[in-house]
Amino acid sequence: MLKIVDTGNRFGTMNTTTLPKTLSSDESFIINDTSSKTGSSPIDVIIKCKQAGDLALSYSFNNKERTTRINNCSNGEIISINNMQVVTSSLSSHDVMEDFNFSFPKIYTSVKSTVNTFRVNVPCDIAIKYELRRKVGI
Repeated sequence: MLKIVDTGNRFGTMNTTTLPKTLSSDESFIINDTSSKTGSSPIDVIIKCKQAGDLALSYSFNNKERTTRINNCSNGEIISINNMQVVTSSLSSHDVMEDFNFSFPKIYTSVKSTVNTFRVNVPCDIAIKYELRRKVGI
């Protein structure tokens, strides 16, 4: 008996990877997207702010930089951005959608490069969850 599973994705995926980091102001880190599918892939991001202020998560690939901004964050606030383009805050008093610039973070890969550089402007704990996509023959 043949069982069909709809993953909602035209590509197979490897195991989900979660990359937790504790970062200081203006610290950066790299994710290598070794997917066999070129282009962008959505990611899940959870950030716990360790300082009040305007949060900027910058990410660059092939010398092109984009920035996800969320203004008016509080110390200890947890911001979640999921790959379905939903942004939430742990504080019910923070209307995060009013303070969000609607630039959703992604990782990228191309034939020439797999290096994605992320940087935050305030100290925080961050966890990025992503899946590497694989082309598979059937």
